Amino acid sequence: MAPTLPKSDLNEVKELLKNNKKLAKMIGHIFEMSDDDPHKEEEIRKYSAIYGRFDSKRKDGKHLTLHELTVNEAAAQLCVKDNALLTRRDELFALARQISLEVTYKYTYRTTKSKCGERDELSPKRIKVEDGFPDFQDSMQTLFQQARAKSEELAALSSQQPEKVMAKQM
Repeated sequence: MAPTLPKSDLNEVKELLKNNKKLAKMIGHIFEMSDDDPHKEEEIRKYSAIYGRFDSKRKDGKHLTLHELTVNEAAAQLCVKDNALLTRRDELFALARQISLEVTYKYTYRTTKSKCGERDELSPKRIKVEDGFPDFQDSMQTLFQQARAKSEELAALSSQQPEKVMAKQM
């Protein structure tokens, strides 16, 4: 996915940094570093983090989840490829989350499949469905049928109630 991303225009980034002094103060030095600088990737990782950023408060002892770690790693890798993504955190977050979901889905699918072995058991995880969302449609149809059955049952009960009341009165 990262190779398909278009490279950002460096002049556009410089213009953005010129207009946004706070952002320029925070990440401007990264754009001035050479690609060979050993601290550049470290700085990119620091400022590209989505979860557990240095400038946010987190409860003591609460560690990042696997999802949060993979989103942070994806964001860092994307920013290493295109430093300009540091200036567009909303776009960076969406891309990093999408990559994280794809990577972790493949990983969990592969591991659950291997745990089931060669047996004819179903995987404990649901298989991702792309086209037409048949699982959703099946679920909706089942719910609709259940609702219809309940309404018929209620109608039958309500029609029986007046008969029982009249029988008790006599």
